[in-house]
Amino acid sequence: MKNAASGWNNRNLINNIVQVNFIALFFVLFFALARVSELYGTAWSNSFIGLVDMGLVISTILLLVMIAGIVLLQIKGGFIKPDYRDVTVCALLITIHYLIRARLVGTVQLDEGLTCYESLEKLLYNPDIIMTDFLQAGKIADRNAYGYCFFALMGEFLIPGRGTGFQWSQLFMGMAAAACIYMIFRRLFPKARLIILFFAALVVSLSPMALGMSTLCGLEYGMTMFFIYALYCCVNKKYILMVFWLIMLGTTKSSGMLVALCFVGTYLIGLLVTALRDKKRGTQEKPAEVDNSYDTEGDEYNVKTGIVAMAAIAAAMFFVYGVIRVCAANGIAFSGYYIRIKLAQLYVLNFNWIWLIVVLMGIVMVYANMRVRRTHRMEFTPWLVMTGCYAVYVLYLLAYPKATLPRYNMLADTLLSMFGVIMLIKLFERRRVILSTLMVIGALMLGETMITIDPVSAKLFTNMETNRFPILYTAGFSKDEKSLNGNLGDYGYYNYHYTFVNEAIDSILKEYAPDTDIVVASSANEGETQFRQDNIKWDTEKGELVYHSGQADGCFMNVNRVAVDGVLKLEKLPERLVYIEIPWNRGDSKAAIERMSEFYQVDGPKVMYEGYQGTVLYYFFNLKDEYK
Repeated sequence: MKNAASGWNNRNLINNIVQVNFIALFFVLFFALARVSELYGTAWSNSFIGLVDMGLVISTILLLVMIAGIVLLQIKGGFIKPDYRDVTVCALLITIHYLIRARLVGTVQLDEGLTCYESLEKLLYNPDIIMTDFLQAGKIADRNAYGYCFFALMGEFLIPGRGTGFQWSQLFMGMAAAACIYMIFRRLFPKARLIILFFAALVVSLSPMALGMSTLCGLEYGMTMFFIYALYCCVNKKYILMVFWLIMLGTTKSSGMLVALCFVGTYLIGLLVTALRDKKRGTQEKPAEVDNSYDTEGDEYNVKTGIVAMAAIAAAMFFVYGVIRVCAANGIAFSGYYIRIKLAQLYVLNFNWIWLIVVLMGIVMVYANMRVRRTHRMEFTPWLVMTGCYAVYVLYLLAYPKATLPRYNMLADTLLSMFGVIMLIKLFERRRVILSTLMVIGALMLGETMITIDPVSAKLFTNMETNRFPILYTAGFSKDEKSLNGNLGDYGYYNYHYTFVNEAIDSILKEYAPDTDIVVASSANEGETQFRQDNIKWDTEKGELVYHSGQADGCFMNVNRVAVDGVLKLEKLPERLVYIEIPWNRGDSKAAIERMSEFYQVDGPKVMYEGYQGTVLYYFFNLKDEYK
C-alpha cells in the first residue's frame, strides 16, 4: 500500500515537473530563436541583446534542472508511458495539418491583418520598448496582445520583417491544437473508436475559419489556440499548464480575458457541484455507466489549484488592462441589425447551420427522454467549462456592436463544431453512421475552405462578384443588396477563398515581367485592397507580391495603383502598365479602356485564373511611339 502511494506521489510530482518543463521550454525557444536571429547584433540594441542572453541562460538552467528531476523520479518509478495508439493518431493529424497548411504560408497580409503585422514588426525591430514601456510593448493594433506576441515573435525572429515568420508560428500552433482536440475527445470518450475520434478532431481543426485565419495576423487565432490548449489541460488535469495557457489567453485580447475568467469560474463551479453530488451519493466512485478518464479523485487539490489559477489570472488581467479599461471597454449596446448579422455569421456561415442542426437535434433528443448512449456520458466539469465559455463569448459578441467581422467568431465557431461532434458521438449507436456523417461534413468543410460552396450562406449574405462562386460580404444581407461592387475588406475573410485574386495577380505580373516599378491601372476611384497598401511590393526573386517595409533585405519593386483618370493626368505617361480588373471592384472598365487606347496599344483582354474560384481579367498597355 505504501509503495502504491509512493508511486502515485511520484507520478503526481513527475506530472507537475513535466508541466513546468514545458513552460521553461517555451522560454528557451523564445530566447534561443532570438539569439540566432539575423537581428541579433545588428538591429537590436545592446540592452535588449543582454536581456536575450540572460533570459536564455536562466531558462536553459531551469529546463535542465527540471529534466534532471524527472530522470531522478523516473528511476524511482511511477512514470506512465503514453499510449502508442494516441501517439500515432496525433502524429498523423500533425502531418496532415502540415501538408495542408504549409502551402498557405506566404499569404500576403491585407487590411486589418496588415495593420496587426505592422505593429508586430515594429516591436520586432524596436524591442527596447519591452524594458522602457512594457504596457505598450505588447500592443497589436492598439490592443493588448502579450500572449500572442510571445509566440508570434518566435517565427519572426527566424524570418524577420517578411510577413511570413508569424505564419510559421501559427502553423505549428494549429498542428498542436489538432492533437489537443483529439486528446480532448479521447479523454471525454475513451470507449469511442479511435477512427471516429481521429475524424472528429480533423473536422474541427480543419474548419474553413481556422484555415482561412491561419495565415492572417490576428489575435482571434491566438485566442482560439490558447483556449484549446487550456481545455486540453483541464480535461487531462494538467493544472499548472492550464494556468499558463489561460494567462496567454487572457493577455491576448480583452475578450480573451473575459473567456479566461469565465473558464476558471465555470471550472470551480463544476468541481463544487461534482463534490456535492458525490457527497450526496455517499461515495467518491462514479456510476458504472460513466466510464471515462475524467474522474473526481483529488478534487480538494483541484479546488486549491483552481483558486490559485483564478488569483493568478485575475492579477494578470488587472495588471494588463486595469479595472477601468475592463469596465469601460467598448460599452454595452444592442443593435437589432447587428445582432441579426452576427447570429447569421455564427449559425449559418461556412456550413455552421449543419452543426446547429446537429446540436439542436441532440438537445431535443435529450430533453425528450429519447435514448442516449449511456456509455458515452460526459463529466460535468469539462462540459460546464465549454458551454459556459461559449455562452459568455457569444453574448459578448452580441452585446458589443463593433465591426461585424467574421474572424471575431473563430472561437465560437470552433466550440460549436466541437459541440456538434460531441452530440454525434453521444446520440448515435452505429459507428458507421457517425463516421460517414463526419466524413461528409469534413468534405463540405474542406471544400468551403477554398471556395464558398455553402448555398445557404450564399443565399443569406450579400454576394461579391467573381464570375464564378461568389465571395460573401458578411456585413450585409442579400435581401438588402443582392450583389455588391466595391472593396471587400475584412468582411470577406471567413475562409481562404479571397486569396485567389492575389494568386492571379502574381501570375499576371510574372507574365508582365516588370523591369522597373509597376503601375497598375484600374477604373475604380477607390484603391483596391490588393494595391493600396504601402508595404506590399513585388519580389523579383520569388515572382510574387510580398510584404516589405524596407527593413528586410531583398530586391523589390514598388506597386503603384493609379486610377485611369490619374494616369492620364500624369505629367509623363508611363511607357508600360498593366490593367487588372478585380472582379468585385471593376467600375466602368469598357469606358476606361477606350480612353486609354488613345494613348496606349492595348493587349487584351486576357483571362487569368479562370476556374472554380473566379475570373480575373487583365490588359497590358504599351505607350504609343508618338507619346513617348
